[in-house]
Amino acid sequence: MRRVFAVLGFVGVLVFLLSIWSFLFGQGSVLHQQALKEQNEILRRANDSLLHAIELQEELIRRLRTDSALVESMARTQLGMSKKGETVFRFVPAQKGNGEGGDR
Repeated sequence: MRRVFAVLGFVGVLVFLLSIWSFLFGQGSVLHQQALKEQNEILRRANDSLLHAIELQEELIRRLRTDSALVESMARTQLGMSKKGETVFRFVPAQKGNGEGGDR
């Protein structure tokens, strides 16, 4: 009879230890859930950032549809366009170490 209780006790302890192991390190474990929470927070922040960027782009589109001065300004600065009869001058910054003037 003692032997049966010893075996049952051993099996009980073994089941308990396996349950603890599964709780801490298994598929649905506390550590796994914590990692998923951290990953979820990172993705949420990235999503918020992208939503903000979309809002800014939508605002720019709205302004481009209604503000011809903005369209002209962007065409000049980003595309290098000019009005008929205008002369465009481009100033290229001097590169360091090419032997042309500059401070020494």
